[in-house]
Amino acid sequence: PDGLTWLMKRILLAAFAVSATLAVSAAPLSWSPASKGSDPISGNAAVVHVLNRIAFGARPGDVERVEKLGLKRYIDEQLHPDRINDSAMSARLKGLTTVELSSRDIQEMYERPAMEARRARKRNDNDTNASPTPELRELQRKARNVVDELGEQKVLRAVYSERQLQEVLTDFWFNHFNVDARKGRTR
Repeated sequence: PDGLTWLMKRILLAAFAVSATLAVSAAPLSWSPASKGSDPISGNAAVVHVLNRIAFGARPGDVERVEKLGLKRYIDEQLHPDRINDSAMSARLKGLTTVELSSRDIQEMYERPAMEARRARKRNDNDTNASPTPELRELQRKARNVVDELGEQKVLRAVYSERQLQEVLTDFWFNHFNVDARKGRTR
């Protein structure tokens, strides 16, 4: 499954990138005599347009950096995220303890203990309206921490990652296939 997931991401990234490149190259990026009478996108507006399409919008300094780099080179760079140094992003994520855990580790460390505590409470307690024990509350807090950290890393990546196109595509497919973690188990 990991190889398939990686391959699927690469194919989708390439498809989106080709679409974005075609969209940008189809529109005139600067005025020329051949485009008289049309409403061309100026250089700065084109950069902002591209940043709004293949990134989460322009961050401070992005417009100037892309203008200096050139649109085609910037898009090519975004199409090859493995070539972009994003070590600062890794440093920002270091404080999030659950982001690097596998699904199995999360299940074993957080979900299963909370589930077992709820089952034990149901078996031992006839009063279903009784408030949870401090131990159960702590287990539930830890399980919520996983979801909170996932949300936090998603925002951090959207704001600070240099691999903006990759993050936009990840966000798109996450939203497309996601079932909210707070919904519980689904089949």
